[in-house]
Amino acid sequence: MDNPIRPLKRLGQNFLTNVGIQKIMIQALALCPEDLVLEIGPGKGALTDHMVQKAKHIIVVEKDRRLSEYLKKKYQMDPAIKVICEDILSYDLTLDFKKSGKIKVIGSLPYYITSQILFYLINHRFRIDRAVLLVQKEVARRIVASPGTKEFGALTVAMQYYTRTKIIRHVPAGSFWPRPGVTSSLIQVMMRPQPERGLADEEGFFCFNKMMFSKRRKTILGSLFRHVTPHLPKQKLSAILAHCDINPQNRYEKLDLEHMILLYNGLQHQGRRHL
Repeated sequence: MDNPIRPLKRLGQNFLTNVGIQKIMIQALALCPEDLVLEIGPGKGALTDHMVQKAKHIIVVEKDRRLSEYLKKKYQMDPAIKVICEDILSYDLTLDFKKSGKIKVIGSLPYYITSQILFYLINHRFRIDRAVLLVQKEVARRIVASPGTKEFGALTVAMQYYTRTKIIRHVPAGSFWPRPGVTSSLIQVMMRPQPERGLADEEGFFCFNKMMFSKRRKTILGSLFRHVTPHLPKQKLSAILAHCDINPQNRYEKLDLEHMILLYNGLQHQGRRHL
């Protein structure tokens, strides 16, 4: 089915044309005949073609109306494939997948909304088994970053708290049409079971986390005292940090996830309900 649809720059469209990478993505998704699949940004269906007859049901969500109409015609004879013309960030996956078990997700994510889509997947983590995604190399490095590195940030903490993510391989720009100006990375995201880290208020912790990372140039004590918990005296903050075995002169990004949680819980214990 030939069609001269060209990618739109304003939607961040870069079609994956490397068949070898397509096959690696499908292999990493580990499809079974009873699987339910959500594909994000299918383009002209290159990945979808590999999944036909390998999964029970495939929902493809494509924002571009030209492409969604193309896909509807392409797969009109296959009842296992449903095409939805919608922004993935607005799509309610529970409407189509209902209570029919966990789903697998695949897609080449537009660079300009990659972080938003990752948080979208986290928000639906109880319905998702795994995701195989193409993202910008810089984002992949942020996800797997270690404390103390410049890549380590709020996205890192959220992804490492809720998922086990690994980089499968880096993907050169020549694997796409049109050729993007950056290298991509293929990642596999496995959703963790309900985290058991002693964190009662997850929403509050991640708000606190974002505030602390926004003050990267300041020490932990300085950030807390001047910007985050100004209601607590510096002596009290120093005592909390000492109890958590945290150097008050360190910067927040040098802490590992466990110490971040210890610090937040310590502050919560002092009566601060919403940080």
